[in-house]
Amino acid sequence: MYNTSYMQPLVELLAQEKLSIVFDKSVETASIDLEKRRVYIHPFIFEFNNNLVTERLLCHEVGHALYSNFTLLASLIKKYGKPLVNVFEDIRIENCLKQKFPGITKLFSNGFTELNKCLNKLYNYDMASKVTDTSQFLDRLNVHFKSNLLHYVKFTPEEILFVEKL
Repeated sequence: MYNTSYMQPLVELLAQEKLSIVFDKSVETASIDLEKRRVYIHPFIFEFNNNLVTERLLCHEVGHALYSNFTLLASLIKKYGKPLVNVFEDIRIENCLKQKFPGITKLFSNGFTELNKCLNKLYNYDMASKVTDTSQFLDRLNVHFKSNLLHYVKFTPEEILFVEKL
C-alpha cells in the first residue's frame, strides 16, 4: 500500500496553514477549493506508486493556495479562455514557489520526469514526446515549463520572445 502519512504534514508545512487533502474519484484533475481550503486529488495517483509524482502535484496545488486569486482568474478566464489562463497561472505560481522554496525546482524537474515515466509504463503515453514542433503553442509552453525546461521544446523566434517573458 502507498504511504500517504506524510502528505498532510507536507501540504500544511508548505502552505503554513491547515489545508485538507481529499481523495475523490469524481475529480478529473487535481484542484483546490480556496474557500474550503481543500486540495482534491483523484485516487488514480496511487497507481503511480511514486512519491516524486505525488509531491510535485501537491506542491503545485499549494502554490495555488499561496498565490492564486480566483476572483481575478475568473474574470481573466471570461476574457481570454480557460486553457490560456490555466497555463499562464500554472507557470506563474510555480515560479513563485521556486522563489520561495529554491529546492522545489529539483522536485518539479524530477517529478515531471517520473510522471512521464509512469504514464509511459502504465498507459503507454509519453507526454513529452507527444509535444512536437507542430503542437499547439499552449501545449508546447505547458510541457516546456512543467518539465522545468528539461524537455526540449521548439519555439519560433517570435514565440521565444514571449517564452522568455514568462
